[in-house]
Amino acid sequence: MTKLSRTKRWLLKSVVKDWLNNLTSNGYQGVTENDVWEYLCEYRWKKNYPETIALIKEDIKKMTPNEFFDYQQMKAMMSNDCQNIDDLM
Repeated sequence: MTKLSRTKRWLLKSVVKDWLNNLTSNGYQGVTENDVWEYLCEYRWKKNYPETIALIKEDIKKMTPNEFFDYQQMKAMMSNDCQNIDDLM
């Protein structure tokens, strides 16, 4: 898992909040800032971490809701919380 320092998170907080506000304005509710950080660190940047703050900001701005929700769906399918397949439907 990619770890971000507190300083980097602070520098990127406004970009993440802008992305979340855009998501909310398009009708997607219930997504938290922590959900976005988890997606970025555990999935999107797992193998290919942007080297500079500018590249990280650019990458966050290019992120689409579909990419984020595909990860959420994959995470739900892999979790042990589902008792049966009907929970996923």
